[in-house]
Amino acid sequence: PLLNRPSRPSSAPPPPLPKHPPRNDMARATPLHLDWVDVNPHNIEHLRRLNTVLFPVRYSESFYKEVMKAPRDTAKLVYHNGAPIATVCCRVESPPDSSHRQLYIMTLGVLAPYRGAGVGG
Repeated sequence: PLLNRPSRPSSAPPPPLPKHPPRNDMARATPLHLDWVDVNPHNIEHLRRLNTVLFPVRYSESFYKEVMKAPRDTAKLVYHNGAPIATVCCRVESPPDSSHRQLYIMTLGVLAPYRGAGVGG
């Protein structure tokens, strides 16, 4: 099941990206507690900050507008202890020569210290 964390007022600044735990802390047997949250107007700045850290390209304002218009569950932020650590953004495509819809993954990123800890897999 997807766990949603409460929305924060839009005037509040986004929390800082987490201080990274030592790499060997990720190898523990106990899984991390993660909250998967739909991207929304209250947390879009978290997405912008993660994208800046995770990817070598700068995404345009049209990318973020597309994310905000996307169907529910196609754009997510992942939080650990209240801090954003990962993101996935997708779009639904309907190719003109097909009766099927396709899910296209636009971005998928996890902060380096959390990779290998089951966050993105």
